[in-house]
Amino acid sequence: MKGKTVMFVGDSLGRNQWESLVCLLHAAALQSPTQLVSVDPLYTYKFLEYQVTVSFYRAPYLVDIDVVQGKQVLMLDDIYENAESWRDADVLSFNSGLWWTHTGSMQG
Repeated sequence: MKGKTVMFVGDSLGRNQWESLVCLLHAAALQSPTQLVSVDPLYTYKFLEYQVTVSFYRAPYLVDIDVVQGKQVLMLDDIYENAESWRDADVLSFNSGLWWTHTGSMQG
C-alpha cells in the first residue's frame, strides 16, 4: 500500500469505517509519524513513513446537490463536483446506507 490513497465516500457509515481503519492502522504503526488534515467535506489521515493516505469524503447522497429555484435538488445523474475529490484515489469505498432506512421527510 506504500504511496497509495484509500478513500471512503458517503455518510456517517463511511465515516465510521474510515475511523475504524485509521484506528487499526495507527495501532499497528504506533511509532510512525502521522498527520491529520480536515477541511470539510474532506478528512485525511496520513501515515508519513509509509506514504499511505486514508481519507473520508462526506457526501451523504453521493450525487451532487444543486440549488434550483431556491431549493436544494439532488442531481441523480451528476457526481462531477464530488468526484473531483476522489478521482485520484487508488481504493474507493462508496456507501450511503443510512438514507435507505428512513421514510417520509427523513428520507433522502
